Formats: sequence, structure tokens, C-alpha cells
Amino acid sequence: MSWPEMTALHAAATLAEIIFLGPLTSEIQAWIGSSALTARVCNGNIFGGGFQRLSGWSNE
Repeated sequence: MSWPEMTALHAAATLAEIIFLGPLTSEIQAWIGSSALTARVCNGNIFGGGFQRLSGWSNE
């Protein structure tokens, strides 16, 4: 990205890791593959916040 904000960010910090908590779609994978990204990419479709409905549980 050629935004001034991104240039300032890259001058101040180095991105070391990206964690995807949701599905890593083919579009995201293609973007990562074509980018100059050097950070470690972690994924696993891990629940990250909010609430989760228990599978097989009913309130009836």
C-alpha cells in the first residue's frame, strides 16, 4: 500500500505475525501469496470472541 500512513507505520514498526481467527479463504491465501508479506501467518479457524452456541444444545 502506498498510503502515507502505511509508509509511516513501516518506518516505525515491523509486522512479525498475522493471526487469522476465522476461515483462511482462497482469496486471502492468493493475496498473501502475491504480496511482499514477510510476517509469519498463523491460522486455524479458532474462536476469538463473542459467544459460541454449543453444538447439539437446545434451550427447549
